[in-house]
Amino acid sequence: MRQIFFGMATLQPYIPSSEKPWDKKRAIHLLRRLGLGGTPASIASALVADP
Repeated sequence: MRQIFFGMATLQPYIPSSEKPWDKKRAIHLLRRLGLGGTPASIASALVADP
């Protein structure tokens, strides 16, 4: 598993699970954090893609 270092923190890749599924809530959060907004089309596109 590849690790990404950001300052002093280590970021781990997101792997969907039953406790943390790739769902609409997480897709909206990701798009918002990336600064891409959360239009219905971009959310639908994110949901069908691998996270």
